Amino acid sequence: MKTASRLFHLEFRKVAKADVWDRSVHAYDVYDKGQKAGRIYLDMHPREGKDKWFSESGVIPGMRGEQLPEAALICNFSGGVAGDPG
Repeated sequence: MKTASRLFHLEFRKVAKADVWDRSVHAYDVYDKGQKAGRIYLDMHPREGKDKWFSESGVIPGMRGEQLPEAALICNFSGGVAGDPG
């Protein structure tokens, strides 16, 4: 996220109480020049019942002046459980 921030001049702010589909998922609001531009969900680690591939998916489409876009990054990096640093 630090790299994306530098490359695209964005700021990511963690959303503490976002509605997510699993407690391991983290949500971040994305800001462009101080203005909220959307939200990204990071689902980074494998778990029972989760697809085993990596993907990106739109969650809510953005509509100028109507709603901000939301997207999810689905990964299966090792770690994410006690005793497994990844």
